[in-house]
Amino acid sequence: MMIYVLDNLHTDSIVTIQTTRALNRNIEKLLQFRHEDKQKISSMKFEMKQLQLKNTSVSIKVNKFLDEIGSLKKKLLENQAIVPDLNASAKEDPKEDELPKEDPENDDQVKSIHMIRILLLRIQFKRMQLKMMWL
Repeated sequence: MMIYVLDNLHTDSIVTIQTTRALNRNIEKLLQFRHEDKQKISSMKFEMKQLQLKNTSVSIKVNKFLDEIGSLKKKLLENQAIVPDLNASAKEDPKEDELPKEDPENDDQVKSIHMIRILLLRIQFKRMQLKMMWL
């Protein structure tokens, strides 16, 4: 009977040792997972900060472009006030394409019309840049 009790104690001791080892391995795995999760979290935080910086820089560029578009529109409106209505100056007769060179007033009007067209093109270009930036 004593041998039976000792045999049971020995068996219980072996089972306890094996269970303890298995639990220790599981604890080490959990600690490893925790460490990996912490690394992933710090990596994600770093990535998030980079995206925030990129977003901020893009927002600054967008605001800069919007300011530039606003100033170009203001210049356009100023030049339209100087030059009579552009629609009224639409050329119906091909002979009107050739403006006399000796009239300085017409030269100023032609320059103003060209300035307005250039400003319109620049506004369109800035809008295209804004659209491309958001793609």
